[in-house]
Amino acid sequence: MDFEMPKPGPEHAYLARLAGRWSGEEVMAPSPWDPGGSNRTSTCEATMLEGFFLVTNYEQRDESGETVTFRGHGVYS
Repeated sequence: MDFEMPKPGPEHAYLARLAGRWSGEEVMAPSPWDPGGSNRTSTCEATMLEGFFLVTNYEQRDESGETVTFRGHGVYS
């Protein structure tokens, strides 16, 4: 049985536009984990996998940049 592997569609090109290394400042609203609120810095590295999936790794740090306060991983398609 012969079949052709699927190819990324035009929708996947929109995801590809998000690939790269992104960084920025965040303002954290007061919460039970941070009653006074605070400023944070974050970075996100995003790469395309096989043309179908955007894989992201996110890291947030405190104001000093010394302590990682949150990490996340995402896969979008």
